[in-house]
Amino acid sequence: YPPEDLAIIARHSAARLGCDLTPEAADFLGANAAGEPRRVNIRLLRVVRNMQNATGAGVAGLEVAQKALQLAGLRPLGLTKPQFDALEFIEQMPHRTAGLSSVGAALQMGPKDVMSEVEGYLIYKRLLLITPRGRTLSLAGLAYLEKARKEMATW
Repeated sequence: YPPEDLAIIARHSAARLGCDLTPEAADFLGANAAGEPRRVNIRLLRVVRNMQNATGAGVAGLEVAQKALQLAGLRPLGLTKPQFDALEFIEQMPHRTAGLSSVGAALQMGPKDVMSEVEGYLIYKRLLLITPRGRTLSLAGLAYLEKARKEMATW
């Protein structure tokens, strides 16, 4: 799903959960849900609702949405820890390229798990390329890591 659609889903689901989101918060959640409505509904909005209940806050703004992403264990764009760790591992390798087995060993996952749980969204977002030499970090992947590290430093 595109981020715009996920933002709409976030607003509708928030209303069902009794949460009030600012448009900026809904847009942020949509952009950081990795294209998955369930990630908005289950992982992010429930954290937002719990934060609102705990603090007694009225409307959840951008800061609450950013904190929810962090508390849900996600990275910018909605990447999971293994996805982010894979990008960082490949970044450190010569020519920013690593074999599937090496990535799996670094993540303590089997090759099939890496392919099914880690690579799909990274390839879709063109952060990771599969080449004859192995898994290669794209220029977009490098730019993402730089931007994500700056953003996460403010958390």
